[in-house]
Amino acid sequence: MSLAIKKIFPNFYRITKNITNQIPMKASLWNKKSYSFNFRIYKMLKLWNQGSLKEESDFAYEHYNGGDFIDVGSFSCFYSFLLSPKAQDNDNFISCEPDPKIRSDALDNLSILKKNFQKINYSLITDPVGNEQDVGIAHDQWGHPCYLDLKKIEIEKRKNIKILKSSSVDKLVDEMSLKPTFIKIDTEGSE
Repeated sequence: MSLAIKKIFPNFYRITKNITNQIPMKASLWNKKSYSFNFRIYKMLKLWNQGSLKEESDFAYEHYNGGDFIDVGSFSCFYSFLLSPKAQDNDNFISCEPDPKIRSDALDNLSILKKNFQKINYSLITDPVGNEQDVGIAHDQWGHPCYLDLKKIEIEKRKNIKILKSSSVDKLVDEMSLKPTFIKIDTEGSE
């Protein structure tokens, strides 16, 4: 039914989805404690608590023992929710997400996390830190832009694409004076 409503009344669907996603909800994290979140976060946590995503979550949670955390390709910042209960005071959680379509939700999610874990420093990095290499959007067939080294894009196609600067994790660590103990990299292409 919601698919039909989405197609027939897209504005109504978007508005009601935005409203329902903000409904306050309690949800438990991997430390088995309950926190105040919203319905959107509740759905995200539920998704990551099933099947192969649960296996991945359990593995990551088991192997993080506090310290600075870098999440390249953070999307909705799930890993920050996963690992925050094990963080120590003043640990830095750096979420890197270049896709402009998800930035607002990512910032909202980090804001909600900050209310629950006040002694963690959360940051969302949306643009490259430092300028190391030219990249261009090769395609966006997967629902988000996929970047390639400009040298790997055919010369004729370079004229019609947006060229950006990329960065490296090493540059991010250096520029922000981080001491990461855990780095998660999910690079489907937007990163």
